[in-house]
Amino acid sequence: MNGRTSKTTEPKRPYHIGVTIGISAGMYAASLAVVSGLQFEADRDTIADRQPVVDAIAMLSAHHEDLADRLEAARTSYTDATGEFGSVAEELKAVHEGLTALARDVAALDRYQLAQLPSVTVPRFRPQTAPGPVAKPPPPQPHTQTGASG
Repeated sequence: MNGRTSKTTEPKRPYHIGVTIGISAGMYAASLAVVSGLQFEADRDTIADRQPVVDAIAMLSAHHEDLADRLEAARTSYTDATGEFGSVAEELKAVHEGLTALARDVAALDRYQLAQLPSVTVPRFRPQTAPGPVAKPPPPQPHTQTGASG
């Protein structure tokens, strides 16, 4: 050996920089947690404030569905009524044709000379007078004799 003693020195490491970075990262994380908690509270309050609007929208939606169902029922009823009207119209057409034929027959009878027919006299009704009082008939005569004493 050459007489010199070599001293091994370790290089200096800057621990204080790592500690500073760790502490600042922890503080940043803590501040994010606080901000997230505050934002959560604010969002919960906003949701609670908007709940009446959400309820109103749900009520309007239910009313809309009810109205749509009622309109569908009315449409079905109207369709059924128009179908029934069509069948009634056909029956009325047949009645009209029958009345037209009857009118033709009556017109033919009007043209017929009714004066040529023999006249018919209708006896008048004369109320009959009630007969006088009727006398009572005498009681019947006995035809047999009894053998009783007396």
